[in-house]
Amino acid sequence: MGTESIKDRLRELKLKGMLEEFEAQIEGDSYDGLSFTERFSLIVEAEQIKKRNSRTQLRHRQANFAQKGACIEDIDYTVDRNLSKETVLRLASCAYAGKHENVLVLGPSDSGKTYLSCALGNAACRRDIKVSYSRLADLFSVLEQAERVGRLTKVFRFYSSVPILIIDDFLLSVPTLRQVQTLVELSEQRERTTSTIVCAQLHPRDWSKRIDEAIQANCIHSRLVPGAHVIELKGGMPMRERYSSLNEEGR
Repeated sequence: MGTESIKDRLRELKLKGMLEEFEAQIEGDSYDGLSFTERFSLIVEAEQIKKRNSRTQLRHRQANFAQKGACIEDIDYTVDRNLSKETVLRLASCAYAGKHENVLVLGPSDSGKTYLSCALGNAACRRDIKVSYSRLADLFSVLEQAERVGRLTKVFRFYSSVPILIIDDFLLSVPTLRQVQTLVELSEQRERTTSTIVCAQLHPRDWSKRIDEAIQANCIHSRLVPGAHVIELKGGMPMRERYSSLNEEGR
């Protein structure tokens, strides 16, 4: 079988990583000293890397992050935000997801809650963990729309089972009674089976101020807060602006 025939077979099998490495080995002379096993190992490894990267990109697109470029590597710890690098790196390992633990990211507006949560979500995507990001108001809207078109069961099942659900702007406004009931049910379904990252300006002790029914407020609190990893950020220049200014300086 000739070189072109091998290429055609690799294209037919959709083995793009192997094809690229095969072409590189044909065109380059730096591989001449390697054995057949060593060269073939590089070809197989190239395909594995290609598939892993494609999978990560798919996970990232599906997550629908508000800040798509957010990543752990770009977090700036020199700004006084009460942010521990050790804590962030520990969470970036996603061990909390394996234990079905929650994460609470608290702080005032523009303290970097959204950036940090999206960076943690990106870290999970790299580990091939399915993530979904949504502001709470948008989440309610999606569920209400799904109910109108008869797809509520399917959509609710997705949000109740996705391994990591990031809920931003949590209780930023006062929810309706129906929305509170939805939140109670969602938190019950996700308890001890998945992980939820909650971003909120309001401290958990004050969540009851947004929810009139004390029993339901306690139910939501008891399913999201106990045992959760808590990060309390301070205010300052928004992280997205900080990174934007750093990029401008580096040009």
